[in-house]
Amino acid sequence: MKHLSLLLASLVLSGCASQQPVMLANTSPAATRFTLEDRRLDVEKTNEMLSYLITSCDYGITRIGDSRTDPDKVAVLKSDLQALAGDRLEGRHLKLQSYTVHLNNAVMLKQQVGSFSGAYAGLLGSGLFMAMTEIGCSKDQVSGGWYTADEVSNAWPPVIAEATLSVDGASYRSRVVATAANNTETFAELYRRVFRQIAERFAEQLE
Repeated sequence: MKHLSLLLASLVLSGCASQQPVMLANTSPAATRFTLEDRRLDVEKTNEMLSYLITSCDYGITRIGDSRTDPDKVAVLKSDLQALAGDRLEGRHLKLQSYTVHLNNAVMLKQQVGSFSGAYAGLLGSGLFMAMTEIGCSKDQVSGGWYTADEVSNAWPPVIAEATLSVDGASYRSRVVATAANNTETFAELYRRVFRQIAERFAEQLE
């Protein structure tokens, strides 16, 4: 079944950052009428499993680097902003201060470990969890990819994207948390939807 394939893919992705890039659809490069300066930290551009230690609140969270998708998220952002707000941005200089994307499989992985470990299951308790707080992790204990229960609609591992853009001295923030919409949505479709929503939320704020 496709939903099982999605779960298995997320497990593999969590432990391996050397896979072939996910090919994104509907991302044809557009001639932009603005400039976008990439000022992100180098670490934001790389793939990384934040922790392999089961007791860490970063366990099961993967940072999705630029090489994980084709085109990469910055190229997609530039193309989407042109499509959504090109007229308003003509001739302007944009600075991308930060842009991180995380796949957070912590809740599901820790529950699976609990199913094999009686001691760990005792720490977690029983039931289907949908948020980090439900496995004893606060926002301060997570390096990236934090989300709350009211930001997700199902128990699939969510993708969390956060970006900061400055234009003419004004700073704008965009945040998206999304899970697979149904049993057949692929990672390519999920990432594309998240990247588009990041651009849409910027476009809504830009004057």
